[in-house]
Amino acid sequence: MENDHVLSSKIAIIGMAGKFPRAENIQQYWNNLIDGVEGIQFFTKEELLESGVDAALIDRPDYVRASGRLQDIEWFDATFFQYTPRETEIIDPQQRLFLEYAWNAMEDAGHSPSQFDGAVGVFAGIGANKYLTHVVSRTDLLRILDHRQIEVANDKDFLTTRVSYKLNLTGPSLSIQTACSSSLVSVHLACQSLLNGECDMALAGGVSIQFLSKHGYLYKQGGIESPDGHCRCFDEKAEGTVFGDGVGVIVLKRLEEAIQDKDHIYAVISGSAINNDGAGKVGYTAPGFEGQIQVISEAMEVAGVTPHDIGYVEAHGTGTKLGDRVEIAALKEVFKDRDLDDPCYIGSVKANIGHLNTASGIAGLIKAVLAIKHETIPPLLHLQNPNPQLELERSPFQLNKSPVRWNAVIRKKVAGVSSFGIGGTNAHVIVEEAPETRSQEEKKEWNLLTISGKTSQARQRNYENILAYLKENPEADVSQVAYTLQAGREHFEFRGIVLCNHLVQRPNTIELPLVLTGKEEEQEEKSVVFVFSAQGTEYVKMARDLYQLIPFFRETMDRGFRLVERLFHLDIKKKMYPDHHNRDQAEMIQHDPLNGTIALFLLEYALAQLWRHWGVVPKAMAGDWLGEYVSACLASVFAWEDALKLLFFRGDIHEEMVLRKPTIPFLSNRSNTWITEEQATSLDYWRELINFPDQLSAGLPTLAKVRKPVFLEIGPGKKRCEWLAEHEHFQSEPLLHSFLAEKDSESAYKTMLNSLGRLWLYKTNVNWKNFHTSQHPRRLSLPTYSFDKQYYWIDSAFDSHVDTLHQEKHRPPSTLLIKQGDQFVQHDDASYTLNAFQMQQLENLLASFSPDPSLVKLAPPATDYRKEQQPREQKYEDIASVLCKILEELLGKSPIGIQDDFFDLGGDSVTAIQFASRVKELQIEISSELLFDYPTMEELAKQIRMERDNPSSPKVMPTEVPGIQYYYVDKADQEILMNVVEATEVESVYPLSFMQLLVLNHNIIHARQGTVNLLSFPIAEELRLDLFEMAWQKVINRHSLLRTGFIWRRISHPVQFVKRHVDVSIDVLDWTELSEEDQKLALTEFIAMERQKSFSVDAVPQMRFHLIQYGKAAYQFVWSYQNSLFDGWSMNIILQEVWGNYHLGESLISQPDRPATPFLEYVKWQKTKDDHEAKQFWTEELQQFRYQDQLVQAPTSSQSTFVSAVKSVDLAQDEVYTVREFTRKNQITINTVVLGAWGLAQARLLEKHDVMIGMITSGRVPEIDQMDKMVGLFTNSLPVRLIYDEADHIREWFVALQKKLVKIRRYEHITLQQITYWSQIPLDFLQTVINTRSLVYTQSPFQTNQASELGEQKHLQGDSVGQLHLPLRIFVNPGEEHLTIRAEYDSNQFAHDVITQLLQEVKRLVVTIPKADAMQDLWIPSKNQFY
Repeated sequence: MENDHVLSSKIAIIGMAGKFPRAENIQQYWNNLIDGVEGIQFFTKEELLESGVDAALIDRPDYVRASGRLQDIEWFDATFFQYTPRETEIIDPQQRLFLEYAWNAMEDAGHSPSQFDGAVGVFAGIGANKYLTHVVSRTDLLRILDHRQIEVANDKDFLTTRVSYKLNLTGPSLSIQTACSSSLVSVHLACQSLLNGECDMALAGGVSIQFLSKHGYLYKQGGIESPDGHCRCFDEKAEGTVFGDGVGVIVLKRLEEAIQDKDHIYAVISGSAINNDGAGKVGYTAPGFEGQIQVISEAMEVAGVTPHDIGYVEAHGTGTKLGDRVEIAALKEVFKDRDLDDPCYIGSVKANIGHLNTASGIAGLIKAVLAIKHETIPPLLHLQNPNPQLELERSPFQLNKSPVRWNAVIRKKVAGVSSFGIGGTNAHVIVEEAPETRSQEEKKEWNLLTISGKTSQARQRNYENILAYLKENPEADVSQVAYTLQAGREHFEFRGIVLCNHLVQRPNTIELPLVLTGKEEEQEEKSVVFVFSAQGTEYVKMARDLYQLIPFFRETMDRGFRLVERLFHLDIKKKMYPDHHNRDQAEMIQHDPLNGTIALFLLEYALAQLWRHWGVVPKAMAGDWLGEYVSACLASVFAWEDALKLLFFRGDIHEEMVLRKPTIPFLSNRSNTWITEEQATSLDYWRELINFPDQLSAGLPTLAKVRKPVFLEIGPGKKRCEWLAEHEHFQSEPLLHSFLAEKDSESAYKTMLNSLGRLWLYKTNVNWKNFHTSQHPRRLSLPTYSFDKQYYWIDSAFDSHVDTLHQEKHRPPSTLLIKQGDQFVQHDDASYTLNAFQMQQLENLLASFSPDPSLVKLAPPATDYRKEQQPREQKYEDIASVLCKILEELLGKSPIGIQDDFFDLGGDSVTAIQFASRVKELQIEISSELLFDYPTMEELAKQIRMERDNPSSPKVMPTEVPGIQYYYVDKADQEILMNVVEATEVESVYPLSFMQLLVLNHNIIHARQGTVNLLSFPIAEELRLDLFEMAWQKVINRHSLLRTGFIWRRISHPVQFVKRHVDVSIDVLDWTELSEEDQKLALTEFIAMERQKSFSVDAVPQMRFHLIQYGKAAYQFVWSYQNSLFDGWSMNIILQEVWGNYHLGESLISQPDRPATPFLEYVKWQKTKDDHEAKQFWTEELQQFRYQDQLVQAPTSSQSTFVSAVKSVDLAQDEVYTVREFTRKNQITINTVVLGAWGLAQARLLEKHDVMIGMITSGRVPEIDQMDKMVGLFTNSLPVRLIYDEADHIREWFVALQKKLVKIRRYEHITLQQITYWSQIPLDFLQTVINTRSLVYTQSPFQTNQASELGEQKHLQGDSVGQLHLPLRIFVNPGEEHLTIRAEYDSNQFAHDVITQLLQEVKRLVVTIPKADAMQDLWIPSKNQFY
C-alpha cells in the first residue's frame, strides 16, 4: 500500500465511457483492439450516391471512399434529458453525444449526481460544428427559432456547461479547444482542478463528429491523409492518416478518496503535463521536436517515474512521414538512457479507428488504461515492416503485430500517452496500474437489486442487462452489485426490485423475477403510516438476526438496555438475547408482563428509528396503547427515558416531565382521532392510557383519510396488517411488515429488505448511505442506462433528400409515406405524391390494400394557418387547432392535442414568449404569462374566444394606458403623488436604492458646486444626425433608468418614477469657423459651464446631449448626465448599444424595441434579500476592531467650497509585467495588489497593524437575470479591514486578502447603516473611511462598437469629468502594458505635495511587493521617507 503523501498527488480513473468507429462501448472497443478489427468504413458507390456525393467525384481515382464514421448519430433520448424534439434536433450532435456519454461515464463510476456529496467538474473539447450549416440552411426553421436558441445549441462554449446543467454538477465547467490535443489537455486540467481542491470529482474527455453522412475525401500528394484509407503508424508504407469520429469520457477522483470510498479503479494518473511548441518548428501545423521532449519529460518528473519504468507508450501516431519521424526522435531522446534490451512497446490507436480530431487523445488514454487493466498490449494494426527511417533498432521501442502479455512482475505497469495538437499544444499523461487495496466489506445473505428507468421499456432493458451481467460474471459479488445500483444510480419513476441471495452467483440456480408495484401510473410518493404491532411479547426475541446484522439497530437497542438497567436495575438484554447459558431467560420474558412490555417497547422504538434512519419517514402513526407510547416518543412529545418511567411505574410518577406538541400526527386510543396538543401535553392523559383497552378499530375511519397510504407494521409478526386487510377501506392498500413471527421460516432481515424494496417502489426516498455501514461493499462497473432513443435530424436544404418540416425521415419498415401535391408521382416503393383533393379517398383505397391499415399514414398538409379565417369568425375549436399547429412547430412534436398540457409537452417560459409572438401573427394579442393560467390549447382558445366575444371584459390592450405600478410606496404617498405625476405618462414609481439615496442627498447638498457628470469624446467619421438620434432613442426606450426622475419633497420617503416615453434631442453646435486652438479653448469653457448646470431632480431625462461640429467628419460629442443615474459599467453598456444601433443603418428603423431588465427588479431584490449570512460575516469580520484609535479627522480648511484636483503616477512597462507575473502565479488580481498596497500605506501612516480602508464594488449580483446588461447605479462602498504582522509572508498574505475580497463581494449589497448596526462601529467613522480611504478599480478607455478602416474594434478615447465631491479617492486604471494610479481629491483639504508623496509610496509598494518575501522587507529605508 502506498503512503498517504504519494496517494494525495495521484488521480484515480474510476469511470469510462466511449463510442468509437465500429465500437458502441468500451468493451467492444477493447475487443476490436485485441482482435485487430479496423473501425474505418469503406463505402460502395451506391452508398455514396445515396448520401448525396457527386458521381463525378466518386469516380475520381484520388477520391478515397473511407472514413471512421459513427453509426446512429441521429438518434438521441430527448425525453431522458428533458429536451423537446425541436430543441433536440437543432443541438449539435456532438453535444448530444457527449451529454449521453458523460451520463454513462458517471454511471460506470458507480456514482449518481444527486447522491454524490461534492463538486463535480467537467472538462472537454469538441470538434468543428458541421451540423450548423444544416440548421441555418432551413428557412422554415429560422422563421420559428430565435437566433440565440441556435447559438446556444451549437456553439462550442456550451459543451461542458450543458452537461453541468443537465446533470446538476457544480464544479468548474470548461470547454477546452487546443485542436487534436483538446481531450488530453482536458484530462490534465481536470487533474489539476482535483489536486487544487476546486472539485471532488471530474469528467474529462472530448467529442468529434465530422462525418454527418457517408462520404470520403480527396487524397492530396504530400498531405496528411492516407491515399488508401488505412493509417499505417510507424510502418514503412505509412503515408498519412484517415479521420474518424468518436467520443470518450473518463471520471476522475483523488486516489486517496477513491480508495477510501471503495470506488472501482481502472488505473491511476500519476502525472501529466502540457506545453506549446512556440515558434520552434518548421511551420504552424508541423510537429515540434523540442516541445514533445519537454512535455514528456515534465510529465514523467511530475509522476515520479523514469523512462525505465514505462512499459508502453500510446503515441500520437498520425502515420505521416514527418509526424512519425519527429515523434519517435523525441521519444528516443527522452528514453536515451534506457537499456536497449529492456523493451518498451509503442503503438497508436489511430491505426484502428483513424484520427478522431479533438477526441483522439481520450481514445488513446482509454486504450492505455484498458491495456493496463487487461494486462495486454494490443497489436499495432497494419504493421508489416517498421519504417527503417525511424531506426527503432537503436532504441528500446518495439512494435507488436499481435497481442503481447504485459507481465510486470518486478515493476508495476506504467504507460505514457501523448497527444499533440495542430498549433503546438502538446499533452502527455502518465498512467499506471491501481494499487492493491484491502478493506472489510459487509456481506449479507440477502440483497436488494434496485432497477429503474424513465420509461417501463428502459427499466425492462436495464433489468435484462443486469441479469446478463450476472450470468456473464458468475464471480461477481452480488452485494457489490446491489450497493452500486442503490448508491450509484439515479432512481427514476418506473421502478422494479429483485430480491436475491448469494446463490445467484452460481448461474441458473435461482430465478430472479422483477417485482413491480402494479400501479405505475402513480408517480406521486405514497404516505408511509407506521402501524405498531399488537401486543406480542412472545415474539420479541425474533429480532435476534437484526440485532446481529444491523449495527444501527444493535446500537439503539443497546442504548435502551443500558437505560433500563440504569433506571430500574433490570437486565432486559439477557432476557431478549440470552447466550447459551441463559436460554431459560428467553422463555421467562413471555410470562413476565412488565419485562415483556418494556422489551416490546424497546423493540418497536428501535425498529421505528431504524426505518427512519433508512429514510422511511412516517406521515402518520397508529397502534394500541403501547404503540401510542412509541408514537409519542417518535413525535417528540416526550423523551425515551420518560416513556420508560411511565411504563415501568404504570403512570405512578410524581416528577416533572416535559411534554411537547407532536411533530407527527398519530391516533389517540382515547378519542379515536388524531391526538390534540392538549392531550399530548397532559401527563394525566398518559397515566390513564396505560390501563386503556385497544381502541384502534374505532379510529380506522380517521386512518382511512390518509392520502395514498402504505402501511408498515412496526414490530414482530403481521397480525396488525392482516387485521387491517379485513377492513374494506384498507384491502386495496399496500400492507408491509418489519419481520415475521418465529414460526415463519423467512429471516427477519429478508422480510425487512423486501419491505424496504417495496417502499422504494412506492417512491420513498430511501437513504442508501445510511442503509449501508462504513464497511459498505465496493462499487462495480455495471451496465449503464439503456436509453429510449428516437430519430432527431435536420437535413440541409441543399440536400436533395431533405424532407419537409413535419415529416419523419426515419420510418418504420413497410410504412407508406404520402405527400400532397398537384399530381401523382411515385418516388419509390413506399413514397408517393398525390393530388390534395383526392387524399381521403386515396387513403381509404390504400388502407384496403394493406394488411394493417394503421401503416398507411398521410403526411400533414402544408397549410398556412396564417391565411385561415381570423379568430373573430372562428369557433374556439378552430382556434385551438391553429394554436396546436404553432406549438407543434415550436416544440417539434406531432401531433399535439387540444387537451395536451403546454408544460407537460416540454414548454417553458422561453417557448411561451416565442408562442405569444407567433400567435401575434394571427392578430391575437396574448401575454406569455397566460399559458400559466391556461396551459392547454383548448383552455387558451376558450379564453381568446371569450375575450373576442366580450370586448368590455377587463384586459389591457396595447392602445390603452394601464395605471401606474407602485412598489413599496405607502398609500399616503401614493395619494400625494397622484397630483404630481401624470398617470398617462408614468409607468412605475418605486423607492431609491441605498446608493441612489446616498448620491441624491449628496447632490442636493452640493447642488451649487455642480453635480453633473460629463463624457466628452471625438467622433472622426461622417455622422448622420437622424440615425445617431434614433440610436440614442432606442437605448433610452430599452433602459427604464434613462427615463427616470426623482421626487423627494412632501412625501415620507424619496421615490423615483419612470416615464413611458422620452424624446431624444441632440443640440448641434457649429464651430467650423473657429481655429483649432479656439475650438480647444471653447470646449474647455463649454464643459466648465455645462458642469454648473445642475439637473432638477424631477426632470426627465436627467441627461443632455450636445454635438459640436469642428469640420467635415470631425465632431465632439458631449454627454451630460446626473451622477446619481448610473455607474461606469452602465456607461459602457449605453455607448456600446448606441454605436451598435447606429451601425445598423437604415435597418434600425424596423428594429423592434427590446426592453432590458428594469431597475425596479434590482430594487425589489434589495428589499427581499435575506441578510442573515451577511450579518454573520460582517459581525465576525469587524469584531474587536478598535476604531477609537483611528479617529483621524480629515484636514480642515477655512474655505467651504470643493476644489477638485487630480494627480497620478504610472508604472513602467517592465514594472507592470513584474506585477502581472506575481498576480498570475499566485492567482490573485491586480486590484488585490493595489488595494493591499494602499492599505499598507495607510497602516504605516497611522502606525497601526489593524486598519480599515474602503473599496468600491460593482454591486452586480448573479441572482438578477441579465444584470450584466442592465443600466443603473449598482456600485457600493464597503469597508475592508487589513491586519498584518511584520513576519507575514507576502504571498500568503495577499492570497488571504484575495479570499477576503471574494467574501466581501458575496455580501456587497449591504449598506453602511447595516454594518454600523451589526458591528457597533459608528456610521461617521465608516463614512470617513469611505470618503478618504477608498480605492476604485476602473476599466478604461471605454469599449465601443466603432470600427476603424482596418475593421478592428476601436477604444473610445473619452474624457470623463465630474465625480462626487469626496475629500479623497484613489483610482486604478489597468492596461496590458500600463497601470495608472490616480488620486482625485479636494485641494482645500489635502495639500498637493502630500498627495504626490502618497501616490509615490503606493507605487513603490506595488512594485516592491512581487520581490519581497515578508512584510518587513517592504519597509527597508529608501530615499522616499514618506513616513
